[in-house]
Amino acid sequence: LTKAYSWSELKDVWQVANYFKYASWSNDLKNLILTDLKGAGNLSNWSSSSSSSILAWITKIKELNSINYLTNVNGILFFVADNGTNWSELWKSDWTDAWTVMIKDIYVWSSSSWPANLININWVLYFSANDWTNWLELWKSDWTAAWTVLVKDIRVWSNWSNIQYMTNMNGIMIFDADDWTNWLELWKSAWTAAWTVLVKDIYA
Repeated sequence: LTKAYSWSELKDVWQVANYFKYASWSNDLKNLILTDLKGAGNLSNWSSSSSSSILAWITKIKELNSINYLTNVNGILFFVADNGTNWSELWKSDWTDAWTVMIKDIYVWSSSSWPANLININWVLYFSANDWTNWLELWKSDWTAAWTVLVKDIRVWSNWSNIQYMTNMNGIMIFDADDWTNWLELWKSAWTAAWTVLVKDIYA
């Protein structure tokens, strides 16, 4: 590595993702944890146990495939990954091996629920996912399986609502969706199905 990264830099999700994709486990990553950080003096309570914990975390992450949509929600890292058993599903991590786990197998029967468009709004994660009952619709999660739930089936009659361009506007999520009546138009959501509504049918 060309520089000794600080612990805060390592915890930056984009830098970590870059390490996962390009670094060699046996050389760069090991040296980064065991040598570069320690030598840089950026860890106030460095110990062999802390280095082992970090190495265990990285080892677990390295076992996952297709890591993407890394999103920080109040100190918890949410992301999408494929563990080879449940396919592409929603995961979380607090930077330890033990708490780097799949939150919920949204499509429980087979294949992937394809979570996407992850966004943090008022410490709640919103995302789109396909449970193959309601198809690809709007979901939310507080980091537990019980509270990882469908917000609203926007396109009730068939197929998915094609949710995209999810944006935080003063705590309200603004996005595009297709309800099959008004087609692809501007929507907003604030936590519940009742408050997930069409803003305006612009092309009426």
